[in-house]
Amino acid sequence: GVLEELAVHGTGPRHPARLFRAAGDGNRVPNSSFECGPAGWGSESAAYITWGTPMDRLFGEVVEDGAFDGRRCLKISLGAGSWPVVNFDCYEPIRTPVKAPLAGNLGYLELTPGEPYMLSAYLRADEEGTPARLGIRPFGQWLKSNKVQVGREWKRYTFPFTAGTNACYVLVGPDMTDASRAACTLWVDAIQLEPGPAARDYAPRRAVEIGLRTARPGNIFFDGEKPAVILSMANAGKESATAKVELKVTDLWDQPVGTEGLVLTLAGGRSMEKTVDLGLGKKGFFKVRALVDGQELPFSLRLAVISKYSGKDSVFGINHAY
Repeated sequence: GVLEELAVHGTGPRHPARLFRAAGDGNRVPNSSFECGPAGWGSESAAYITWGTPMDRLFGEVVEDGAFDGRRCLKISLGAGSWPVVNFDCYEPIRTPVKAPLAGNLGYLELTPGEPYMLSAYLRADEEGTPARLGIRPFGQWLKSNKVQVGREWKRYTFPFTAGTNACYVLVGPDMTDASRAACTLWVDAIQLEPGPAARDYAPRRAVEIGLRTARPGNIFFDGEKPAVILSMANAGKESATAKVELKVTDLWDQPVGTEGLVLTLAGGRSMEKTVDLGLGKKGFFKVRALVDGQELPFSLRLAVISKYSGKDSVFGINHAY
């Protein structure tokens, strides 16, 4: 899900390893309207359950279902048989549902400590009074958020805050922790994090955005398959746009093992996806970096090609000494 990767620069303060630099005073959130599908999104529980159980992927689906902005939005449904479940064996064995799975952007968004910011999102639900939560996870700190009641129609909800650290990621989703209802569906769209004390009209981080993901949980492929990535592009502008995209693949030792280049042209107000074969013919760990018009994007994909276990039992057991 949402990984907190750290990097230490000399003897100075800690900084996130995956940092989306601020660009002017606009929206900081990449793929904030889900027009590039689920690329760049994971999930995190609003409530602390145990130190060893971060959520491992985005919970919910990107749908073309009456979006507020563009064609797509995120749909999160909770109920019988659909709760994400946490299992863990230390210190005490637990098995408990996650009642507040919040969608969060992967990577940190640059902030200026001491300055005011506004997080906003458009939400709608299947029933009036559906509980939801908006918040941020500041770098090195716990969740800061507020709870809202969502109705059946699209409405903008806000969370103002003053930055206490140099970065954060945003979190939005349903919160059924204390709800008497047994199920809910929440639609999320047009998320915006911007400097200043007030929310301005929604706009994406960039008019043309590129996303990168795979169709496999954990980005894991098996030996003999053709590992592929899904490259998405969204054009929020009115005019047609062209992007020259280069995918660079490196191995565990950061040595180049392949490059794929393509040119994408997209009409205004449209989005598209293209599956790209990476041409990997061996097992191992790999990293895929994307360059758009010669500029490397501040995210990468880590993937693996491994042997598939064909037995009915596993050589792996309990992962603690006892």
